Amino acid sequence: MLRACVRLLRPGGTIAYTTIETTPGLDRMRQREALRVGPPAVEARATTDVLMQQAGFGEVRVTDLTSGFLETARAWLREFKAHERDVKAVLGEASWEERQASRASIERGIANGLLRRVLVSGRVGD
Repeated sequence: MLRACVRLLRPGGTIAYTTIETTPGLDRMRQREALRVGPPAVEARATTDVLMQQAGFGEVRVTDLTSGFLETARAWLREFKAHERDVKAVLGEASWEERQASRASIERGIANGLLRRVLVSGRVGD
């Protein structure tokens, strides 16, 4: 996908996005746990900055947004629970349970230092 973005952007064009990734430097056991509790996209073959560079982006920056995202993850859990009846009416019981379990899993992963939220940006060369 990143290589396709390089082809689509004009020279000098910039891309920026947020993603959840495993925290760098985890031992093997904690890495496996991070992959278990994180979203599917957290399992990457390389770090975000390396993937961006391999795709052809320069001036790659990765900014850690984890502390603010932990607050957001907790707010999602709290607010979805506060509106459980209404959300279940829209999503259905099974979907609500699945999504809430996923939110809780990601929140635990962040709180336990296994996952982090980052803002990634890069520029296409001239």
